[in-house]
Amino acid sequence: MDELIARALRQALDRWPGAAASIDVILYASTRISPADADTVSAACRAEGLSEAALIGLGFGGCANLATAIHVAQALVRAGAYSTVAVITADRGSDDDRVAAMDQGVLSDGASACIVAAKPGGPESFEILGTATRGHQGLREIDFMARRPHFLMTTAKAVRGATRAALSQAGVEVGDIEGFITANIQRTSVQFYGDICRIAPERWFPDSKADLGHSFGTDLLENLRRARQNPHRRGPWLVLAVSPYLWGALVITPLQALDARERCSTDRLG
Repeated sequence: MDELIARALRQALDRWPGAAASIDVILYASTRISPADADTVSAACRAEGLSEAALIGLGFGGCANLATAIHVAQALVRAGAYSTVAVITADRGSDDDRVAAMDQGVLSDGASACIVAAKPGGPESFEILGTATRGHQGLREIDFMARRPHFLMTTAKAVRGATRAALSQAGVEVGDIEGFITANIQRTSVQFYGDICRIAPERWFPDSKADLGHSFGTDLLENLRRARQNPHRRGPWLVLAVSPYLWGALVITPLQALDARERCSTDRLG
């Protein structure tokens, strides 16, 4: 994982027009956070000139860790506590958990990174219009397969709540959404979440419907990168991150797709 983390951070900084020294905080999101992981991430950060940035670990969110970290980063920037936050997510599967919960996908090792800042980023940046997170701790105690109807109904309620909150913060309606992006999970799962969010199938990002290659939070950023290559999907987009107990929704739009008026309440994701 050392090289994956280092490469992801390096690529994010290469695309970011600002100086590495301007980054105030590094949020590291992973399902496995240990002192050894902290040393690995710290070494990668020091190598890129981030020795004085605070390193904070976020976990417990499973495959929703990335969306949660971006939500926290955006809140810090909007509150004026910091101007620039680096977000890194990395995970590796074990022999015991290569198949995701409810058989939604096969887990791969991966790492990705992005910069959340108040100032505009580079040409590949996005504008964050709204974020929201919902959770349900009671689901940690149940057998998913034995209580599948309860699990699905609870999930649907939480996903709707996160989506509505993110859309409300963004000031857009669900009908305004031009693209729906998820991690690489099974087609039936994408259909389930798309129906819950009331997103028409023609707006789903096709590459996010892969049955294999799900890499916790990493594939969300990769799918965003690929989705922006479609000139007909100019935004806004709904990005949905899901885990068995936590769900995150982001409403974003490619930076160059913004209209001429200034959006003072939004933040940048680079």
